[in-house]
Amino acid sequence: MSQASNKFLAAIAAAASIGALQGCALTECLEYQDQVVTRQVCDRYSDTGSCASSHTETGTRSVCVRRAEPGTKVEKPVNPRAAFDARMDALREHFPPQDFEACIALEGAWYGECLSKRDGKCVEATKLEGRCVSHIIPDARDLHSCHAAGGRIDQPCERYDPTFVGRCQSYAIYGTCRQPLAFEDFSEVANLIQLDATGSIRNPAFIRRGKTREEHERELAVYEPIPSPTNHAYCTGRKGSWYGACTRSEGGRCLEASRSKGLCRSYVSFQGSSNPRICAGPGDRYTKACLAYRTDANGKDVCVASADFGVCITDFPRKNELSSETEKLYLLEPDGAIAISPSSGEPIWTTEQHEHMKFRTPPW
Repeated sequence: MSQASNKFLAAIAAAASIGALQGCALTECLEYQDQVVTRQVCDRYSDTGSCASSHTETGTRSVCVRRAEPGTKVEKPVNPRAAFDARMDALREHFPPQDFEACIALEGAWYGECLSKRDGKCVEATKLEGRCVSHIIPDARDLHSCHAAGGRIDQPCERYDPTFVGRCQSYAIYGTCRQPLAFEDFSEVANLIQLDATGSIRNPAFIRRGKTREEHERELAVYEPIPSPTNHAYCTGRKGSWYGACTRSEGGRCLEASRSKGLCRSYVSFQGSSNPRICAGPGDRYTKACLAYRTDANGKDVCVASADFGVCITDFPRKNELSSETEKLYLLEPDGAIAISPSSGEPIWTTEQHEHMKFRTPPW
């Protein structure tokens, strides 16, 4: 048989195999696996068409090891990055947010100019004139481009830690970038009011100007010469909370606490630093300053625009020469009097354990 005849028969066999597979109506493959395969490859054919010499080749091929059940609909896997990019592309038409609708589409918070006031509160605000806070920047999709746009990025988790529930082991290189601040002139802040997603006034109280960078720097300069807070005066000078050991009691109630023996808690760190990278010691936390506030329904101040500067706060300072025994400590007011809880009418106290350097929450 000739070489041409062999090739013709092989083509017929291949066509028959394809037809057999189509007749079986195989379901979609859910899982593939690489398997090692070996085949003989002819190097030279004889005059009669048979193989005169050959060699062996080894390789891999992808083989289906698990198929979908007949009749089941298989959902195509979604590419997270492709879905993210498609969402950001759809948001481009709303950027930058010039009005209420565009701001809400970009998941921002809209502060409109107040049109009418009553008793110091806003009763009507515009959806056209105002500012959009914390909106998405569609074109800033990675850490570099987000920082260049002056935003902050939220990167999704690609792989979670198998040994710790909820802890991310690896973040994606892309993420949602938000513009945290859209106010340019804080003299306008008194005329702005926040609207909810329906366009109604979310809170009738006006937002107020917070701390500027210049004011922040002047405050840090005041902290600079104050020594490490080992007494009441130095502690309050660094905006800390001084807990003093009881020096006089009557009937089991503390009447006076020490201003020199005790513990300073949550005070401005001695670095006086506005750099979060430096604020990395044990028990330290970085707190950003606030550029604008609003008052919520409960009368509590809520920051609506955080600054890019702040202070380093130390929450768990040193022992300050307390005894090794657990000791009850009382919070002092700036004038040295023991602070009283407004809810219980009892002195505010805490305990300090040197071994663990942690506070137990007092029952006030």
